[in-house]
This record gives sequence, structure tokens and C-alpha cells, in this order.
Amino acid sequence: MPSEYYLGGSEWAATRLRLQHELTKCNLDGHLLDPGIPPVKQPMTVADVGCGTGVWALDVAETAPELIQAEALDINLDEVPPKAWLSKNVLCHEFDLMQELPEKLVERYDIINMQFASSFIRDSHIKEVMARLVDMLKPGGYLQITDVDYSRWSWVTATGDTKPPEVVKLYELVDQIFGGFHQWKWLVDIETTFMEAGLQSIHSRRVEAKPSTRQPNMMNWMLAMLEAGHALSNHPTMKQHADALLAQRMKAATEARALGVGMDCALTRGIGRKPSR
Repeated sequence: MPSEYYLGGSEWAATRLRLQHELTKCNLDGHLLDPGIPPVKQPMTVADVGCGTGVWALDVAETAPELIQAEALDINLDEVPPKAWLSKNVLCHEFDLMQELPEKLVERYDIINMQFASSFIRDSHIKEVMARLVDMLKPGGYLQITDVDYSRWSWVTATGDTKPPEVVKLYELVDQIFGGFHQWKWLVDIETTFMEAGLQSIHSRRVEAKPSTRQPNMMNWMLAMLEAGHALSNHPTMKQHADALLAQRMKAATEARALGVGMDCALTRGIGRKPSR
């Protein structure tokens, strides 16, 4: 099926996304910007592409308010706080990464962050997406991408069972409905993705989930599956898939509570630098 974003839009979606951000920040030891990116010591314009709630942009803006101008970009800004609540050094722009790049965004940013975009960026899109991101960077600017490594998902239970069957069935059903987790080779081999986009000083790392984040990771995923099920139910051709997803999600949620299921969802982070002129 086409790559579409089936999450968000509910009254509690922003809360789930905030939880996801805090869990990610915890597993990355608080590094909003990877240590491989030089510390911000002069005025910089930083973008969060596919910003969701805008929380990453809001957080990074607070780290150096006199130096960082943060800009949150997304196709839909409904989850972003009202303008009156934003810091003076945070701006929000509607932006569709899958469309032609507006001239005003060409070579605008010193640093670009993009995270959890694999839900709508597949292997078939990655070359054009990377080209746009690189075009948005100033010469010498840095691109940082962080996402879940779907090739390394696993589950642990408090009872010692290695594979909770209903949870695994839900994972497999999601794989079938949304086109297969094999379509994210660009993320699994992110260094090659960056190299083919013409970036330099490329670095990547895989980050395992800390034990303290396993159970909230699981709950966050279950909430995401509930969002996806409700969104699919409104899609004209996906009602049957929605019913199956929500039914299996209920079984998995019951099992997760009974067995104390936690999710080990490793993160992949890649950084690269656009060549200077």
C-alpha cells in the first residue's frame, strides 16, 4: 500500500509522541544532538523535519537560546503547541518533504534533525528525500537522522518467556498491513544512505533500549497501534484491516499486562556533514 502516515490526530496523540521523545532522549543519554556534531558556539539555524509535536525543536532551542534558532517543519502542525506557548527562538512551518523544495529553504540550515520518519519514508523514496535534506543544509552543515531499527525488535517478559505469542502476532500483522518492514534497508545501512547522498564525516551508532525503558516502550507501541487502527477504520479501503488490527491489538495488550511484556526496540542514529564549498 502507499506510504501514508496513520498516526496522530487524536486528543492523546501528542502525549504519546511526547512519551516517545522522552524515552528516546533517555536511551540516547540526553543527547538531542549527537556528540559527533560540534557543540553550538555561534548563532545557528536548526531544523526539525517531520517535527510531529515540535518537542525536539522546543528542547534543542532551550539548550542555547541565545545561539539557536529552531524551526519545526511538518506537513501538519496540528500537534504543535499554540504559537503563544513557543519560545521566541522557535518557528513552525508547514512543509511536505515529499514535494519539491521551496526556494526559501535551500541552504537555510546549519543542522537538520529528522527522527521517526520511517513510518512514511520507504526505500523507494529515500534518494529524493536525502537530496532535499542535503539541499536544505548550508555547506558544512550536519544532518542527523534517528529512528527505530525494525530489524532488531525483540520482546522480554517478566515471566521469562522469550516470545509473547499475541504480541508477536500483532507485529507480524502490522508488517503485512503496512507493506513489510523489509522496506527500510536505507535505515539498516544508514551509512551507505548518507554516503550515496554525498555527505562526509559519516558516523552511525546502534543504541539498545535501557531496561528501564522496555515497558514504557511497549505501552507506547500499543498506543500507536490503537491510533493506527482507528485511522485505518476511516480509510475507505482499509476497514477490514482496521478490524483485524484492533482485535489483535486487544489480545496483545491483555497478554502484555499478564506477562509484563517489555519491548527492546534498538535505535539507529546517523550523522553526516555536507561538503563545504
